[in-house]
Amino acid sequence: MLPGRRSPKAWTLLCLLLAGAALGACRAGAGTPPAPAEPPPAKAEPTNTAFPPLPTATQRASLAIWIERPMPAQVARALESLEALDGLPLVLAADPLQADLRLSRQGDWPLYERIYALAAPFPSLADELSLAQLRQVWEGRHPALGPLWVPQGEVEVLRELVAPQGDGGLRPASLGEMLEQAWQEPGSLALLPFDQLEPRWKVLAVDGQSPLRRGFAPARYPLTYRLGVTASAELAAALGEALALPATNRDPGKMTVLVLTGVSALTRSTAWKMHVNGVNYPGERIRPWLEEADLAHVSHEVSFTPSCPPPNPLRLGTVFCSDPSYLELFTTLGVDIVELTGNHVLDYGPEAFLQTLQLYDRAGMQTYGGGADLEEAQRPLLLEHNGNRLALLGCNWAGPPSVWAGEDRPG
Repeated sequence: MLPGRRSPKAWTLLCLLLAGAALGACRAGAGTPPAPAEPPPAKAEPTNTAFPPLPTATQRASLAIWIERPMPAQVARALESLEALDGLPLVLAADPLQADLRLSRQGDWPLYERIYALAAPFPSLADELSLAQLRQVWEGRHPALGPLWVPQGEVEVLRELVAPQGDGGLRPASLGEMLEQAWQEPGSLALLPFDQLEPRWKVLAVDGQSPLRRGFAPARYPLTYRLGVTASAELAAALGEALALPATNRDPGKMTVLVLTGVSALTRSTAWKMHVNGVNYPGERIRPWLEEADLAHVSHEVSFTPSCPPPNPLRLGTVFCSDPSYLELFTTLGVDIVELTGNHVLDYGPEAFLQTLQLYDRAGMQTYGGGADLEEAQRPLLLEHNGNRLALLGCNWAGPPSVWAGEDRPG
């Protein structure tokens, strides 16, 4: 505690935000670094060469902390309540060279990671932008897209990531207002924290990286904000524990990637291509897309039956079936869910359909929208994955009525 102050909280971190302007440009944020499995090896210098080695805190009556700004609001709130660390009062350092702890985006020990998503109203046709195009939208120079909605209070943090020269296309707003305004104005985009996404937003990839994908690499994603601390391992661990922030706002352990596809029918020309080029031919280009999903869905409209005739692309008629060997395509693609709402499932009779249900069951594929009787056909498919609960329902009233399930007949 500094002399000459009557309040014991006068030099707590509550003053960080108030003193920021007078203390010079600072950029900051904090999170909880995982404690190292074992003490790191001694080193003469920190891995970040932007600063010289830290001074020792031995025999000090307080700990000095230097903070780089801007910082996300969540981090600022956590710092406001932090008065001491490791039993010593915390004071704000104006000079990073005099600090026991330095919070910066280049810090040695990771504390906090914040992923931002580039999103558009769900009907948008855009799927991806480059960082250069995003800068154009920010600056109001993109020929087709804009405005860009951003959360109030996070403009400066996002500016550090996007690095624009101006802000002619920028529209700050609350998270609730962003969604409503974007849907009303064609061409709108938005930057928002990943954990604030909801179904009416469509996430766009940036430079080929999308935080919705399982193969997402935060280190290669330009909209990743990272905060680290340069300090001893003990002080870094103590700071992370005291701040009690999540390590990241994108936890893959809480995510479920579900891919829903359209109707498929391994018959006619498709079956002929499989006969000529191999069973897995139709899935060669889409396999990576389905494999990265936690749950992959298809809607297969026909039954598998050994009595299915050899494929002939010139055959006329609308009675369809698939050879049982073609199920290998679905297993190769990693299909988990099969929808049974197609109105050709009974083209080869109830027995072929019941055998098809058994094939799906033996392959570990769950079904819905059809079944061995009316009760089974009406039953929703209930799934739970990573704490997320999903319900899938399907129906098809197109008929003919002969394909509808009954009390004692499949369909």
